[in-house]
Amino acid sequence: IARGLYTLVNTHHDDWLDGSTDTAAFEAELPRLTAIWSQVAARFSPKSDLLAFEIYNEPHYNMTTAWLNAMNSAVLPVLRATNPTRNILLGGLKFMNPTWIASHPDDMVFPSN
Repeated sequence: IARGLYTLVNTHHDDWLDGSTDTAAFEAELPRLTAIWSQVAARFSPKSDLLAFEIYNEPHYNMTTAWLNAMNSAVLPVLRATNPTRNILLGGLKFMNPTWIASHPDDMVFPSN
């Protein structure tokens, strides 16, 4: 960032989240992800728009669309609370494969903020 480079911070391959075996297990881990992002967002809140966040890179394993939407809905307000204009990437399932998004255009819920 200090050298003018765009930088992306994400959570990546956190098997404790997308490796959950059922909805109860996923929901039990969601506060952990939210807490991580709360700390990251607070730490980097004054950084310029050269910094972007990606809530979860390459969701795979057992991640479902419902879990993905729940995760984005839980984390996005945490990020917006520290910097309402921060660029945030939201991707689909199957390792964020563009063909998944193209073939499931109505499955993801994109928050208005």
